[in-house]
Amino acid sequence: MGQNMKGKQITYQADKLEGKEYAEDPHRILRGHVIFKHGITYIFCDSSRYFHKRNFVEAFGQVKVYHQDDSLYAEELYYDGNIRQVFLRQNVRYQNHPQKLLTDSLYYALPTRTLFFMGYGQLQDSLQILRSKIGFYEVKSQKSRFFQEVSLSSADYNLNTDTLYYTTSTRQANWSGQSSQIQQNKTHIYMQKAQANLKTREFTFHESLVQDPEHLFTAKVMEGDLHKKYYKGKGQVALEWTIDSLLLTGNLSVYQSQLGGSLYENFLGMKFISKDTMFLWGDRLHLLENPSGDIQTISTFPNAQILFSDIAARCDSLVYLSQDSIIHLYGNPVLWYGNDYQIKSEELRLYLKDGKLDYAQFEKPFLIGKDSLGYFNQIKGKEADVFFEGDNLDYMHLRGNGEILHFLLEEDSLLVGMNELICGEMKVHFESNKLDRFVFYIDPTGAFIPPQMLNSENIKLNGFDWKIEEKPHLKTQSKRDSQKYRQHLIQQYLSDPEPSP
Repeated sequence: MGQNMKGKQITYQADKLEGKEYAEDPHRILRGHVIFKHGITYIFCDSSRYFHKRNFVEAFGQVKVYHQDDSLYAEELYYDGNIRQVFLRQNVRYQNHPQKLLTDSLYYALPTRTLFFMGYGQLQDSLQILRSKIGFYEVKSQKSRFFQEVSLSSADYNLNTDTLYYTTSTRQANWSGQSSQIQQNKTHIYMQKAQANLKTREFTFHESLVQDPEHLFTAKVMEGDLHKKYYKGKGQVALEWTIDSLLLTGNLSVYQSQLGGSLYENFLGMKFISKDTMFLWGDRLHLLENPSGDIQTISTFPNAQILFSDIAARCDSLVYLSQDSIIHLYGNPVLWYGNDYQIKSEELRLYLKDGKLDYAQFEKPFLIGKDSLGYFNQIKGKEADVFFEGDNLDYMHLRGNGEILHFLLEEDSLLVGMNELICGEMKVHFESNKLDRFVFYIDPTGAFIPPQMLNSENIKLNGFDWKIEEKPHLKTQSKRDSQKYRQHLIQQYLSDPEPSP
């Protein structure tokens, strides 16, 4: 409780006492077991000078101050009894269990029980140490403020920032500064400002970047849990797996170390393969890592879409198996090659090899190929494998219930007629990504239909559905914004500063 000490003189006792009343500033010199008392405040020291007219004490040697539950220790003390303020110097220690403050110079205002230091100090308890160049600590409210070269050290992480506000009772902290950074083992987290509970490790970071040996994660706002290594990014999110060459951007992302991550709301995935880039996007993505941080699976659903070289595809859900380099497409998948080929199927698997698409497997495929005159060549069957040579179509191997409509052209400018065939198995070869020749197996039968016999009924197989307008195209403005913001944060936090001239 506060006391009205106005006009009340300090009392004292010591082994030896001498006065210098004739001096300009009359005072008394006390030596040996010196004790001062001012209300409920006690000061102990080896020697001192007491200026009784000013009610002012100078104390030296093994100085101790006791005020309520506060204990202070130093080599020098200056106490103004009129305003009840203490200034301590050299090896200063403040203690109020479990809090301890260490510095070389400290002001202590007794009426408000507020401590202020300049020239570096640290506030510590059994769990952490807070250091800064300038600091305030209010004992009653247990609130502290730290400025310039602020650092916080705990058992599992270290924080560096410019300004920090901290409440000891709730362990709630707010900090800000261009150089704010948390280091947690091999993880570095950068931010402009933050709010965090240092007990639960829950946090909110602003303009943040998280980096570990396998990942780089950026976002406008990031929430999560440092203990669980759980991060939830909001606004212009970018999440990169550096080893697996995968970059995801979007508006909302959830990531937990060694448990993979999920990206929602308008996301775009970029898998960098050899000299090419595979793009995938949809409404929602889930990613699973193994314990070493390598990607195991990527799942996208619904409205999954993929773009890779000249290939585009869409389906209801997509699963990428990293170890086998296989992409599974489920739910009415459709694949386009360039603008001239479309393959619908019930299920589709894409097999990658050395960073390129090696071949694709289709269940109940329906291939449509548009020729130079706008006619649609069509092939359908029970199952098929389509092989690629580099970026080009090589051949298609179809098995079971084969049907084909093939329009014959002369020099790509004159319709000769149409071949209609059925068979149990066939191979279709491509040359320069055009239908070149066919090899038919198992009871092939067919007929040639001249141009004058063609009509809207016989030029289409049952199930024909040309959907070129649904072919995926990148709509990249929001993705570009996320990538630009990511690059801005990388430049700000990770780029080496330019050398001084």
